[in-house]
Amino acid sequence: MNNKKWIKLAVFLLLLSACSDDADSTDSSGNGGKEYIGGEFKSAGETGFYAPSDPAVFGEFAECHSVFNYHYFESENVLVYGDPDLPDTDYMHAASLVEGQLQTAFSKTGFTEQEFRELRPKYSVEVQRLTITDYLITHYVRTDNGLDEKDITDVDPEFLAPYNWDELDSNQRTGLVASYWNSITSEKQAELIKLYEQLYDLDLEGNNTIPEKVVVCLDAKMNEINWGQGTLLGMNIAPISVAARRDAGQVVLHELVHWIQLNVSTPIEPTLQIHDRWFMEGMASYLSDQNTASNAGGYYPVNVISYDDEFTHFSDAGVAYTHYARAFQYLHEHSGPERVKKLLLQMRYSKDEDRYAFSGKSSERFSRAFSANMVKANGQPLTIEEFRQNYHSLVD
Repeated sequence: MNNKKWIKLAVFLLLLSACSDDADSTDSSGNGGKEYIGGEFKSAGETGFYAPSDPAVFGEFAECHSVFNYHYFESENVLVYGDPDLPDTDYMHAASLVEGQLQTAFSKTGFTEQEFRELRPKYSVEVQRLTITDYLITHYVRTDNGLDEKDITDVDPEFLAPYNWDELDSNQRTGLVASYWNSITSEKQAELIKLYEQLYDLDLEGNNTIPEKVVVCLDAKMNEINWGQGTLLGMNIAPISVAARRDAGQVVLHELVHWIQLNVSTPIEPTLQIHDRWFMEGMASYLSDQNTASNAGGYYPVNVISYDDEFTHFSDAGVAYTHYARAFQYLHEHSGPERVKKLLLQMRYSKDEDRYAFSGKSSERFSRAFSANMVKANGQPLTIEEFRQNYHSLVD
């Protein structure tokens, strides 16, 4: 798939970008009883640790990838970047919220911290995408006879290509190569990136590696409604001096669930529409103990695949989120966290050719992973089609 197609597929603010977070929630500070967590203010001018320059790791939102990428507060597990003119307490408050909810996020999603570390990508979306699309799927080497077309089979003997590899187009190859990329170690990825850099005399890495710690961007453009956005790096949130929420701890937990979802299931394409929206938001809302509808109430949240679909099926985003949570509650209670983990991992390693979702149409990656892992209350398999068709009878 060429770069233009990747860009066209990007549906900014659709998946989980800038979660509306306007559903009522119970009070939760998430600071573990402490006002602020310990840490230290640092400057990338001295440490060399600038925020990644790839906007996609910030969810195509926030200013920390370009403007405020040098001033940060570092705690044990969190890096908080933002405008140096913001009060110090904004940084300390954000770090405290994330530190206070981080282990809860791992526990609620069923991933151990070690499991997550092994799944978290080392390189930014741009580095991964370019290496896959412009090198592993197809690249050209100049010879005395002109340009020779090459691909991953010419540079990586460990890649097991299907018998008809030479007959596949770039879209068909994308699923196979992306699945392989997501399964190899970061050391192996580094070897392939280095070959790409050497071929075209590039320096891809630069400030485009992913820190192990949760990266928070303080974005003063956000507000009390659009207060948080989960990203591949961590999250973008409003500084407390700009917008304060009594349920900030819950919202941070919600965004940490998104952070885990993206790193586990779609580390190459975190800003693209791949999961159904109801599933992503339902999982984050339910696991963060935000309000959950008591019954279906005549709604069909499982028909909300894209952000646009939300406006077709709901007139109020707050109501929508409570019903997304109700739909996920059914899965959580009858399939359990382990099957949800398997769903996310199956999406990560999917080789499906139809990889993206659109309004009214789920991606094959999500549909197949859902149908392969979810079950009904009686233990029988539950397909995404049946969940949609019989939603009321199943949930009520």
